Amino acid sequence: MIRVLTLLLTLVTGFAGLVYEVVWQSYLATLLGSDSEATAVVLGFFLGGLAAGYRLFGDLTRR
Repeated sequence: MIRVLTLLLTLVTGFAGLVYEVVWQSYLATLLGSDSEATAVVLGFFLGGLAAGYRLFGDLTRR
């Protein structure tokens, strides 16, 4: 049961992350006036956040 719940939560958070990515890309494209700049900014922050999370929680799980 815990495995199913973990997989479901992973699916939901991944979907939410993609929705936020699309919404922010659309908003920033309007604000910056360029789709390519908006995509670069959103992907940079998204991947930077993933890297920071992996670094933080990777250190916690090694202990």
